[in-house]
Amino acid sequence: MTMWASIGPFAGVLGGLGRVGGSRAGGDERVPRGAACFVRLIAGVAGVAGCGGQPGQGGTPTCPEGTECATQGPAADPVDAPPAGAAAGSADAARSWFRGGPGTPTPLGVAGPETAPSLLWEVELGAAITAQATFAEVAGGEVAAFVGTHAGRFSGVVSAGPKAGTIAVDLNVPGMIFGTAAKAADGSLVVGADDDTVYAVDPVAGTLRWSRLLGACDPPRGRGPEGTRCDPDGGPTIGAGGDIYIGADGVYRLSPAGVVRWHYPPAESGPTWHVGAAPVVTREGEVFVGGEDGALVALDRDGALRWRVELGPDVDGAPVLLDNGLVVAAADDGRVIAFDQQGEERWAFTAGKEVRAALAVADDGTIYAAALDGQLYALRPDGALRWSFAAGGAIATAPVVDSAGRVYFGSRDDFVYAVDRSGRERWRLELPEDVDAALAISEEGVLVVGCDDGLLRGYR
Repeated sequence: MTMWASIGPFAGVLGGLGRVGGSRAGGDERVPRGAACFVRLIAGVAGVAGCGGQPGQGGTPTCPEGTECATQGPAADPVDAPPAGAAAGSADAARSWFRGGPGTPTPLGVAGPETAPSLLWEVELGAAITAQATFAEVAGGEVAAFVGTHAGRFSGVVSAGPKAGTIAVDLNVPGMIFGTAAKAADGSLVVGADDDTVYAVDPVAGTLRWSRLLGACDPPRGRGPEGTRCDPDGGPTIGAGGDIYIGADGVYRLSPAGVVRWHYPPAESGPTWHVGAAPVVTREGEVFVGGEDGALVALDRDGALRWRVELGPDVDGAPVLLDNGLVVAAADDGRVIAFDQQGEERWAFTAGKEVRAALAVADDGTIYAAALDGQLYALRPDGALRWSFAAGGAIATAPVVDSAGRVYFGSRDDFVYAVDRSGRERWRLELPEDVDAALAISEEGVLVVGCDDGLLRGYR
């Protein structure tokens, strides 16, 4: 059964569940965008690109001169031997810090596909998808992958089992959804839209629990800095106590019920700026985040400023914390910079172009940074380059690291890539358009990919 609900004036814009069955390889025609929702379920169809020739790289990493990539990671890439202490990808009790938004700040507790997977299902959602899927249980006990679209549609698609590829929940909100939803302590899915509003959705009932308008931008939707300044589009972070931290016109801390606890900067400090990255929040409630004012800030648990470092260009990607306490952030000039807990710079690395995607860190401290020069960079904890891997186009997706140490990402060359911890390509898949959404991996090992063509796909 598909649960439908609508919020605001865009109610009822999209149609319902379409027919199931049929393979695109068998000659089915794709339903045009804007038509009624069409779900295509494919059982065991290969029909996907493997590691064939693609301009831009040859399946091997680029390492610094005088080094050998083979010495920087095991030759084997075992799926059945996850690194010790691998996190589950969300609020794990053993973690000392948290971050929402796209990508995985630390490795998942599950392994993704070791070899090129087959397409299980694809769902037409009608508009571009730049959000990473968030998994949650729906009515009937199935697990669904939830994403938002640029048409304001928030949908949950069953990811595995007999109902895989069917839409379980569908909502419409009066704003475009760019960011990734976070699963709150009460099971709600919290997501922002460009109508300057944060929404909390009950994935089982398929209904809205609450919404909260942020900021006082006028108009709340529009082109230019004022139209986007209050957009909560970076994805929320759920803290250890269940509070919600999210960027918009600055940074907000909300209660689990959506009540504003504090806002930085305070209103009396003057004009605010857009924060498009998901905040890093420690177990003690300290916050680290960058913004479009070109600065990285550290806040205490009450939202007071601890320190502020001017980087110059926008800081669009979410940072990470290392085991040694360093805060690592990236800026639109391509720099990846580490700061200590007092805000002093400790090292810097410069990529070939902007790093706008969220960073990721592996269990051994390797930092992964995806750049618009088409390179995935793997950095040591001291900032030295381990290796770089060249895709055929710009990389705007945040890297996802699985329990086996493999890294998954999409590119604007229309490919999805998987590389091992040594930077060697394991496989790639070709999609019809750019992949600007971070990839997601379910507990069942289903790889869920959103694409600019408006289709959500599941592979295994």
